[in-house]
Amino acid sequence: MLQCEMCTFWQHAVCAGFVSCRDRRLETTSSQYYCYYCRFGLQGRTFKFVKDLSIFRKLLAILSFEGFSTKKRLCDRLGMGKHALSRHFDRLVKEGFLLSGKLGKFSVAKKDEKIKEKIKIYFNQNLTIHSEFVEAQEFDLKGLENQVGEDIEEVQHEQ
Repeated sequence: MLQCEMCTFWQHAVCAGFVSCRDRRLETTSSQYYCYYCRFGLQGRTFKFVKDLSIFRKLLAILSFEGFSTKKRLCDRLGMGKHALSRHFDRLVKEGFLLSGKLGKFSVAKKDEKIKEKIKIYFNQNLTIHSEFVEAQEFDLKGLENQVGEDIEEVQHEQ
């Protein structure tokens, strides 16, 4: 878990954009961590984007470290209902993280170079590079990039 230096909110390392609590990037970041809310003043669609991205990151981490057994197990593990999970689950299949098999069975895709590159993109802490995710969520990427850039400058100026 990481604690924000500004608001003291605690956040899971995975939700904050780290692959796990053992991510090497934490060695340099953890003493100066600022949550997305404090960095970007999240509201409206930007808040929904970060929330969805955090859930998707958590799903990727679960698949990578624990594997996949059933949708129900994923729902239980995340504490969410099947309906709430369905959009994210469909995205996992569409992007090739999960493979669809016979009789509605699914399996985790092997980590080839393409999958590894997608994982790097999703676990990058810079929100502006998540264009693939943003476009899929039907957000205005240009507007998000402008907002994030302005907010980053403002937070850096305050420090």
